[in-house]
Amino acid sequence: MVRRKLVQLSVGVWLVGLFAGGCITNKQYLGKIMEMETSEQKARAFEARWLYAEKEKSRLMAQNQTIVQELKTRDSEHKQTQAQATVDWDRWGIVGVQADGVLKLAGDLTFLSGRHTLTVNGKSQLRKVANALIESGASMVRVEGHTDGVPLKAAKHRYEDNLHLSVMRAHAVAGYLAQQGVPREIISITGYGPFQPISDKKVDNRRVEIRAMAGETQQVAAVK
Repeated sequence: MVRRKLVQLSVGVWLVGLFAGGCITNKQYLGKIMEMETSEQKARAFEARWLYAEKEKSRLMAQNQTIVQELKTRDSEHKQTQAQATVDWDRWGIVGVQADGVLKLAGDLTFLSGRHTLTVNGKSQLRKVANALIESGASMVRVEGHTDGVPLKAAKHRYEDNLHLSVMRAHAVAGYLAQQGVPREIISITGYGPFQPISDKKVDNRRVEIRAMAGETQQVAAVK
């Protein structure tokens, strides 16, 4: 800034010398002065824009840090709420729980091969599940059917495809839970067929998953 002022002062003295010595006309002199003023105005405008850009950059960086922190906080609160809201399967001695409180029932143990008929072991497991849902006052139960990707042979099966089989298996589980006393109005079903695999092993993908929201009593207990 100081350097620019000194340069402008030197140029101004030089122009005055030229004008006084008759080297340039009055018109030329005024033109040069106007050019200097225009250059000074441009320099001030550029400097102002640069300062504004720097301030805006600092503001946006601070705003971005605030947003990132808020997102981290919300994600943490969501995970905590979700953990508190899901049924505590371990409390009822039920094995097969995956992440986020999702209960996985192995398809090969729960159903007859290639069918939606429940096995003796499957019914035994589901009786424990129904008791846990009733005792915890579950407010929502979602039953999801899954299969492997091996195509069904139409000659041996009465299902259109694996997606159809997965829906029927979810329906069978939901029906048995209702028979054991779980309110039908809180149960929903869906089937994903082979479209949500969890492993490269076919046996792991043949499963039924149960997602359940606990009642207020268990949620309060979890918070304490």
